[in-house]
Amino acid sequence: MGVYQYAGNWQIFVNQSNGKALSSGVQCINTATNRTPEMAWYDGQAAKLLGAVTSARRCFLTQVEAAGGFTANADYARVWNDGYNWYLGGNLGASGGARALCVDVPSDQGGWLWIAGNPGSFTHNLAYNPGGVACMLSGIGGNFSTSNYTDGVSIDYNSGTRYWEMTVSNSKRGWGNCVK
Repeated sequence: MGVYQYAGNWQIFVNQSNGKALSSGVQCINTATNRTPEMAWYDGQAAKLLGAVTSARRCFLTQVEAAGGFTANADYARVWNDGYNWYLGGNLGASGGARALCVDVPSDQGGWLWIAGNPGSFTHNLAYNPGGVACMLSGIGGNFSTSNYTDGVSIDYNSGTRYWEMTVSNSKRGWGNCVK
């Protein structure tokens, strides 16, 4: 599943061939300032360089490709920085990978890693949205082989509380960042 641009429009796609339940969502941010090229990383490759760290740069996943990966609790794909550069990489026990890109944002609203117990599911508030805040996944991890629409990692906006929320379940891990 992922997001791509076609004929000037952004589109989401889900490529499912195994007959299992699959859910996907998209969040957009209101900037393309200094957007880096989208990079792809696949299991077995070294981490991919996304771009230099700057005070304004943040990086996010744009696509996840399970293709046999994400079948163990230790599997993950995410973006991170070492203080000098942003990278995309991870560890998958089988094939699969992810894509990511970076943009410059006016302000950082925080970053989180949430991990669910097994069994278990919970929702955590990420960032309050008084207007203009957006939160996106910067990494996922865990076993995503269950056929269940709600067994996973998601970031959603709760218009009643005006908070962005991350929900994780059954030993999954989710990395998220919020920006304005």
